[in-house]
Amino acid sequence: MSAWRLFLASWVVLSVTTAEAGELQFRERFSGSLVNTTIDTNRDGFPGYLATVAGTSSLGAISIQDATELAPSGTCPNGDLRLTLVAGHSVKRVASGELLLVQWASGAFCVNTISGLYTLHLAGNFSGGTGHFSSAIGPVEITVAGKFLTFDTTGFFGSAAGEGVGTIITRSDDSP
Repeated sequence: MSAWRLFLASWVVLSVTTAEAGELQFRERFSGSLVNTTIDTNRDGFPGYLATVAGTSSLGAISIQDATELAPSGTCPNGDLRLTLVAGHSVKRVASGELLLVQWASGAFCVNTISGLYTLHLAGNFSGGTGHFSSAIGPVEITVAGKFLTFDTTGFFGSAAGEGVGTIITRSDDSP
C-alpha cells in the first residue's frame, strides 16, 4: 500500500508542475479621452498621446492608459491625414487589480484636420503583466474612433471610444 501512496503523491506533484499553459480569448470595449504628451522618440516635432479610458472586458471592468507616438505618413484612402506607429504601449488594469501590458507593433491613424474626427487601428502583443499575467503573451488589436475637441500647433485633447480583441496566453506557473 505504501508504494501506491508514493505513486499517487508523485502523480499529484507531477500533475501540478506540468499543467498546460492557459489561453483566454480577450475582448474589451472602452471610452475616455486622449491628450498630447511631450514624448517624441523620433524627434520629428510631432509628440505622442496619452489615452485614459475605461470600460468592460472579458475579465470584468477595465481601465487603460495608452502612450503611443505616431508620425505623419501621407494620406488615408478618404484623403484624411495619415499617421503611422512610431512606438506605443498600453497598461490594462483588470477587475482583479492585475495588470496586462501591451507593446504595439503596427498602427494607422486617420484624422480629418477640419472636423477633428479620427480613426485608429493598432496591433501588437501582450508583453507580460502582474499576478497570473506576469508571462502573458499573445496577439491583441484595437480599433478606436473619436474627435479632437481642441487642437493646434501646441497640442490636442479629444474623445476616444473603441474595442479590442486578443488572445492571452500564460504559462502554467502563472495560473491563479
